[in-house]
Amino acid sequence: MMVRQAVMAALSCVFVISCGKSPSDDMKGKVENVQDKVKDTAENVWSGQVKAIDKAKGVGKALMDAADDQRHKIEKESE
Repeated sequence: MMVRQAVMAALSCVFVISCGKSPSDDMKGKVENVQDKVKDTAENVWSGQVKAIDKAKGVGKALMDAADDQRHKIEKESE
C-alpha cells in the first residue's frame, strides 16, 4: 500500500512538471507579443508624423508659388 502511494505521488509530480510551461517559454511568448505591439505602435507614430511633414511641405510649396506669382505681378505693374 505504501509503495502504491509513493508511485502515485511520483507519477503525479512527473505529470505536473512535464505538463507545465517552463518560465523561459512563457517569457519568450511575452517578449514576442511586446515586440509585435512595439512594431505596430512605431508604425502608427511615425506614419502620423510623416503625413504631417508631407502636408507641411505641400503648404510650403503652395505659399512659395503664391509669393512668386505676387512678385511677378508687382514687377509687371511697376514697369
